[in-house]
Amino acid sequence: MNEYNPDYVTAPAETIRELLDERDVSYSSLTIALEISSEDTFDLLNGRLILNKEIAHKLEELFDVPASLWLNLENNYRA
Repeated sequence: MNEYNPDYVTAPAETIRELLDERDVSYSSLTIALEISSEDTFDLLNGRLILNKEIAHKLEELFDVPASLWLNLENNYRA
């Protein structure tokens, strides 16, 4: 069986930004949904804030994307 193993890593921030645009979610709505400061939202969207389980679960609620995907993206990005 062939398995897809890309030779690059996608930052969670990149996926979050794409979903914000795709679903027309504002920066302030993201900040409120994640229950974090605007500074932390800025850092998250720029790859400087580590995406933890709490944020992953809130992203799951907001975007209907499993928390496990967010955590896997984060783990691969930081590896």
